[in-house]
Amino acid sequence: MSAHSDGASPQHALEAQLRAHRDVVVAALLELACHASSEATRLAALREMLDRGWGRVAPGSADTTSVAAAPTLVIAPALLSGGTDGAGQGA
Repeated sequence: MSAHSDGASPQHALEAQLRAHRDVVVAALLELACHASSEATRLAALREMLDRGWGRVAPGSADTTSVAAAPTLVIAPALLSGGTDGAGQGA
């Protein structure tokens, strides 16, 4: 593995770039989770967000009794889009 002139490995340099743009990445994932036409795409975006927010479950750890329940995530598309026109409110 070669090092950059600042001593950072290519992996660390990439991670630093991604961290610098995390707000854009989160916004893109939220957009996909709320508005993608494919259910598979919406679920994949949600899975990515949860994996990064709470971490992935370790392989082979079927025992969930010792794991605290994750908080419920409710995504309200009307709130995410910043709309205040009442769209998306229940009848």
